[in-house]
Amino acid sequence: MWKTGVDPVKCEPLTQIWAGATLDGFRFMATGESESAARSWVDAFGLIGEHRHGDAVAAVALSNTAVGNALLDRAPDARADFQASEDCWHAVAETVEMRELPIAPTSSSFHFRLAARDPDAFTRMRRKRYVQLCQAGREIARFNSLQARSARSTPELAARRKTLRHSLTQAFGASCAELAFLSARDEGAGAAHASLYESKAKAVSRIVEAAKPPLDFWARLDCAVRLAALLMPPPRAANVSASRAAR
Repeated sequence: MWKTGVDPVKCEPLTQIWAGATLDGFRFMATGESESAARSWVDAFGLIGEHRHGDAVAAVALSNTAVGNALLDRAPDARADFQASEDCWHAVAETVEMRELPIAPTSSSFHFRLAARDPDAFTRMRRKRYVQLCQAGREIARFNSLQARSARSTPELAARRKTLRHSLTQAFGASCAELAFLSARDEGAGAAHASLYESKAKAVSRIVEAAKPPLDFWARLDCAVRLAALLMPPPRAANVSASRAAR
């Protein structure tokens, strides 16, 4: 059952536990243990507490557990979870457009002056950033869902990949790990390189360590979307060994 809104005090410990379990999944992928990674992401979903419609943590947790189920060949469960994630992202997007944006304590003096001089422009500027994060999370879930249903490349999947690339670039920049995954796949590398998962795991670890409670809706969105897993063929054992030998 979905609940509207999030109680930061009640959900904070669960969010941290979920983030840790999600990080374990990326670490398992880096060592070629795709089944263990999948189970980590599936189990992590049970750590977020009650499902909260309109909460980015729930949206990402649903997408990640769907990736886990896809890797475990549980197609019906994966489809249901991807659809639930899509529904949740729709609610998150509505909240991003409607919720009041407070001035963050870390805002620069420029932002404070802009807020005082033109509050509407300041709000639009900050909201655009969260819209981009929301779009990136939503496009990851949509790409994952289509990838899970498509054994080979199709025009629809190619179009979705293009849209995903744009969203990722807007939200995270051209050097993000997810774009590296897509590039490896586009270049015919097959299974993702273990080094890419290692880099992703390190990045996620820094995010988890930096996420200091309490996290409001906006901070949860910023943190959660960076923990979204992209459904790619896992690295093969030989791929992992070669990556380690190259060090």
